[in-house]
Amino acid sequence: MPLKDGTMTRGEMAFIQAYAGTNDREKAEKQAKIAPGTGYRLLARLEVQREINRQERGRMLELLHLSNEWALKVMRDAKKPDTIKRDIAREVWKLTLGADASSGTEAKEPHEMTADELSAELDRLMKARDALAENAKDVTPSDGQDGTPFD
Repeated sequence: MPLKDGTMTRGEMAFIQAYAGTNDREKAEKQAKIAPGTGYRLLARLEVQREINRQERGRMLELLHLSNEWALKVMRDAKKPDTIKRDIAREVWKLTLGADASSGTEAKEPHEMTADELSAELDRLMKARDALAENAKDVTPSDGQDGTPFD
């Protein structure tokens, strides 16, 4: 239950942070140390959904930043093979300039795509996100580790 001033309790925020990191209600409830099933009520609240989305966007931006730093480091390393640098350059080209280097075709804007093309593009983006997430390192501080109880 939110506080009277409309802010969320530490337990609610702990659940949101855990859920944004796992997308698993049960794990998030355990990590936040809240009663089983409480997550259902929290996930039904619009302000909770908004905060989860905000945190997920923040994680994706951090992941993007870390990926960019890694790619720059590899590209600047004279000892790294040119094949690796070529692959990085191809992916950067595809993701930033909107061209599919393998087929030579220009990417369409979403409003120009058919339903099948939109579905294929969504699948491609989800695979790219999953590939990036596999290499992600969780840098979020763990709440509740200092022994302070949640509300």
